[in-house]
Amino acid sequence: MSKTLVPFHYEKMEFSKDGQLDELIALDRYAVQTYDDFRVGDTVVVITDEVMGTKKVGTIDGILGEDSYRVRDRLGEFHNVRKELLQKPLETKPHHFWTRWAKGGSSVEKTDELKAYWENEFRWLFDGYRYSLGGRIQLMLGQEYLTGEKANLTAYNCYVIKSPRAKRSPVKQFLEVLEVARYEGNIMRRGGGVGINISDILTTDGSGRTKGFFQFHLPSDHRDHGELKDREGLGKFESVTLADQIEDSKRAARIIVGDSVEELFDSMVEMVEKAYDESVDYVLLDFSKVRHRNAIVKGVNGRSSGAVSWMELFVLIASLLQQKTIDNVEFAEIFSFIVHLIIQGGSRRGALMLVCNDDNSEVSKFITRKTKKGYLSGANISVGISDGFMNKVKEAKETKTPNKESELWTLITTSAHGSAEPGVLWMERYNKESNSNYYEEGYIVATNPCGEQGLPEFSVCNLGHFVLPRFYDSKTNDVNWDDLARACRAAVRLQDNVIDYTPYFLEENKKQQMSERRVGIGSLGLGTLLIKMKLRYGSEEGNAFADKLYKFIAYHEYKASIDIAKEKGAFPKFDYKGFASSEYMKRLLSEFPGLKTDLQKYGIRNVTLNTQAPTGTTGTYIDNIPQFREEFGGTTTGIEPYYSWTYWRAGRLGMHEQTVQFVHDYMVQHKIKDAKNLPSYFVTAMELKPEEHVKVQAVVQKWTDSSISKTANCPSGYTVEQVEELYTLSYDLGLKGMTIYRDGSREAQVLATKKEDAKLESHIEATEAKKVKQKSSNASIERDETRTFTFEKRPKRLYGFTDKIGFTCGDKYGKAYVTINLKDGQPWEVFISTKVKEASSLAKALGLMSTKMLRLGAADDNLQQVIDTLSYDQTMGTLPAGLANILRSLQKDPVSIVPIKLNSDEANAMAELSDELKKTIQGFQSQQKSGSGLTECPSCGENHFDKVNCVCHKCGSGKCN
Repeated sequence: MSKTLVPFHYEKMEFSKDGQLDELIALDRYAVQTYDDFRVGDTVVVITDEVMGTKKVGTIDGILGEDSYRVRDRLGEFHNVRKELLQKPLETKPHHFWTRWAKGGSSVEKTDELKAYWENEFRWLFDGYRYSLGGRIQLMLGQEYLTGEKANLTAYNCYVIKSPRAKRSPVKQFLEVLEVARYEGNIMRRGGGVGINISDILTTDGSGRTKGFFQFHLPSDHRDHGELKDREGLGKFESVTLADQIEDSKRAARIIVGDSVEELFDSMVEMVEKAYDESVDYVLLDFSKVRHRNAIVKGVNGRSSGAVSWMELFVLIASLLQQKTIDNVEFAEIFSFIVHLIIQGGSRRGALMLVCNDDNSEVSKFITRKTKKGYLSGANISVGISDGFMNKVKEAKETKTPNKESELWTLITTSAHGSAEPGVLWMERYNKESNSNYYEEGYIVATNPCGEQGLPEFSVCNLGHFVLPRFYDSKTNDVNWDDLARACRAAVRLQDNVIDYTPYFLEENKKQQMSERRVGIGSLGLGTLLIKMKLRYGSEEGNAFADKLYKFIAYHEYKASIDIAKEKGAFPKFDYKGFASSEYMKRLLSEFPGLKTDLQKYGIRNVTLNTQAPTGTTGTYIDNIPQFREEFGGTTTGIEPYYSWTYWRAGRLGMHEQTVQFVHDYMVQHKIKDAKNLPSYFVTAMELKPEEHVKVQAVVQKWTDSSISKTANCPSGYTVEQVEELYTLSYDLGLKGMTIYRDGSREAQVLATKKEDAKLESHIEATEAKKVKQKSSNASIERDETRTFTFEKRPKRLYGFTDKIGFTCGDKYGKAYVTINLKDGQPWEVFISTKVKEASSLAKALGLMSTKMLRLGAADDNLQQVIDTLSYDQTMGTLPAGLANILRSLQKDPVSIVPIKLNSDEANAMAELSDELKKTIQGFQSQQKSGSGLTECPSCGENHFDKVNCVCHKCGSGKCN
């Protein structure tokens, strides 16, 4: 076998360089990153909006200081940012990724000859994106070939952890929930989505404590203190007491909260134990050690969610402890909240599926929980339903006699109609279909968050996907079946190798996976492929083709896994009689009896092989690569049709408009002006009947040993009765699970035809926080005649210091001298001088207004009022931000002051001072954006000469006037 590497046919494929999602997603989420050694000209990913989490790709344009950089994004806008808001991808082209993945995927082969052979096969598989790895694998696989060491990340997208056990003791039940939450947190900081079945948790007593028992402290000089005030304004800390100072007391149990995930959970456990301990009068939790928001967490290639986010989880636990009783649905809020906390891989958060079985006493509360805003907002929820339950529902319908099951079924469908949740999981059917149903540890208890992987406790599954448009042969108007068979063989080998390659951070996961070796190979681009073949999605002809396609894939995947078992051995839990008895294997072996002999003789390498994941992120970035669009028409995600021909996608990376390019090109080529006049096989998700969605899913499910992530889109006018009929149809057609989305039923909507309708729940909350902050800032001086304010006359002599700072002005840099005089160690007056003509007025105004607000401010903390006002809507490097940083470093304990009362006129005057300062800042921002401040160059004559820095930005001349 040759050791020569086969060249990539699509080595010249490039990501777009105009701000599209392909480059942003690939470089942010899947490229190997460094967070150091930034230089001018480097390509970087930059956080441009810390509240919304918006990111952009750009180039470092200048270095403003030791920890501050100027970045020019792909659209030409400039951003002055702190170092910690930057990350530098070490890979910038598709073939960089393909090379790393092929090397990593083949590295576990036993001989050099096998390594060389499979590296080339994997290079062929990835070339031009024939195959897309699951996102976790894309990030971690083969990192050692760039960094010198393997990444401390997992390849697994899908997890189900143990179901919390029933405990009779209140404290033990609470700690059991926290133990499972700890597993969840550890998985989400390195891995993917988690599924938890909450059915066994017992309703238990609260601790009997009140708000005063729980005292939380975050020092005023902590970077997240401003965020704490914002969140307090949203009412997030009403159930605890925020302590400005720490006072040691024998009556208090002081808990110093550590910064690691393990330490944070240790502190939660301690708080719960103290809450049930009658000898403790109150607890005081000190969060000063928890790192600030967006701080780099290098060990897991991620960023911190910040001290305030973690504090909110402690607040949630405290509020639960204050309840008289706590049931399983209320405990589940802890699992839900953790999803919002941990950011893995630079930007990705985990995801959660919560399952409650139909016979649970709290299932009705569970079904309706998410109809109230803010509850279980981090989770998808599904009801686990038995066949017996469905028989009772049908019996009630036939006899027209309602029973308990039919009433619960109506509640499920009514809630799904109103809020798109809960989904349903037919768990008994799932286990009958499951290849692992014959051994105890193989019983399916829940699914991953998107529903495509039903798993036993502590089971995991890695993912990969065929990109179907890559297998279309335009000459035959058919699939290139030979290439697809070759791809099946390579894909099974690759995903099985990943099981041995990846590190395991939980021993329970390693033990379970090594005993059954689950993989989940699916597809993306079915919608695109059907259009190319002129087959309407959801039609009888389209479904007949889908049946042929996925049956072909299933056969070749199972054949490949049996072949690997011949070479490397079957999965340890394999037993032919038990394995072949699943409903799925009965169907597959009946269709392909030739598999039986080798299966019985050699076994099979993997207990499961195929699944259909949503592929929203990976599919979107591949679809946006210009050459992929030009040659293959782009791709839909998962097995979905196109949502619309033009639509908006909301994500953690921002808001982006998406256009189906090949449909647009088709309309231009055929002179079609209205999409309504396209051929009938051009169909979008909202144009399909909901029943057609379900029928496509049923065809694919027939040949999928796990399950499918798919949504049946329904029009806004769809009735509750129609939803119930659709769920019943889904069960009758053999689905394992079902989710519907009625258009407009949620405020948060990832995809929408109108920009204003596309938003995440996190975007909604961030917008609310911004409004509260703006309102608080605009009304920082309360107009109340009875309120006490602070004032002292200026002493005859004050002493202080002068700092020199750099700042941006238009497209050049300036210097300013900031003199701050102190009284009793606290800032009392501010003077700013600069030689930059365009900024001199602003400098004087900032000094004057800051001085007046420090002396006459109408806030509880005048210094904080000045800092908040100066920091409002500022980026790193501006003059207001520079002054705010100096003042922030001087924040100390409160000084002795003489209280006076201001009348309403005086209070209004103070409000006008604050507003005037903001207007001054905003005016200067407009001046900066206009790029003013440059003069005529004495060498080239262009108006690009920077007198302060004595350089022409046009010709480079350094000759000063």
